[in-house]
Amino acid sequence: MGALTRIPNLKWVATTTDDDLLALSLITTYGLSSAFDSYHAAACLLKDPEHAIVSMHDVYDKIPRIKRIDPRKLAERIREPDSR
Repeated sequence: MGALTRIPNLKWVATTTDDDLLALSLITTYGLSSAFDSYHAAACLLKDPEHAIVSMHDVYDKIPRIKRIDPRKLAERIREPDSR
């Protein structure tokens, strides 16, 4: 846990009743099989204005409004030389 708290721009947020209810709804509506996936998706929808999630897990693709970013593609963009 200590290493996670040192990641820049990572913000820890307590869950709310809204988070809990949305996570449960996502499980039943989209067949998510993991509480982690459902809470991750709920947090993305409720707390991130861009509704973006960095994950290789394609379960998030079936949830409308979530924009999944594959970390491998993100890493490729970061490694590309500046084309300016």
